[in-house]
Amino acid sequence: MADNVEIIDSTYPVLGFRFTVNIGGEVFRCSSVSGLDQQYETADYWDGMGGLFRLLTRRQLTTVTLSQAVFPGQCQLYSWLYDYVNHADGKKDISISLTDESGKDLFITWNIVNAFPTGITGPSLDASSNEVAVKQITLNADRITIECHE
Repeated sequence: MADNVEIIDSTYPVLGFRFTVNIGGEVFRCSSVSGLDQQYETADYWDGMGGLFRLLTRRQLTTVTLSQAVFPGQCQLYSWLYDYVNHADGKKDISISLTDESGKDLFITWNIVNAFPTGITGPSLDASSNEVAVKQITLNADRITIECHE
């Protein structure tokens, strides 16, 4: 029976809700992460014989959005934005890792290099709702690298 569980675990896709977010060495609890995309601009090149070639030219600026529930006394993301706006050295490296159930074994890690905040969206407040208050921070970064773990 244990062999069947191992086979199933190794052949099923990884679930997307078990992840960790590490910003500048500090672990953050986030409810969602989006924008882990890598896009490149292209250029067309026509040779003298009428052949068309498409080339990758430059990487587009990456925009990542982190969503985090509002917790009492936790304002690090707001502080990061305000420090960066006030010309402090606020660029940070971020790593987002997809993990197993225990959170110890890593499957894939997205390393976001030189991320800096470009805005924060505050939570929607509604007295007739019982939803969790969630804020979002939008970040730009120089690049994203992907590390696959064995």
